[in-house]
Amino acid sequence: MPSADVHIVSGFFQAMAAGARDFGGLAWLIPFAATLYVVGNIGGVGAWLTGPARVAFVIGLDRYFPP
Repeated sequence: MPSADVHIVSGFFQAMAAGARDFGGLAWLIPFAATLYVVGNIGGVGAWLTGPARVAFVIGLDRYFPP
């Protein structure tokens, strides 16, 4: 696939589609990979949102906050 044809946002899925097309019979892999990609991103967002709250909680348990 020429680099000029790769879209900046969906390049990963374009590569998956090109690989499935070249190897044949792997069309089921594209929705599966997209699902895993979305679940991974949701997990990453969850880690970013809960991490700071957990740090403040542990600091409070260790009594590092001023009274």
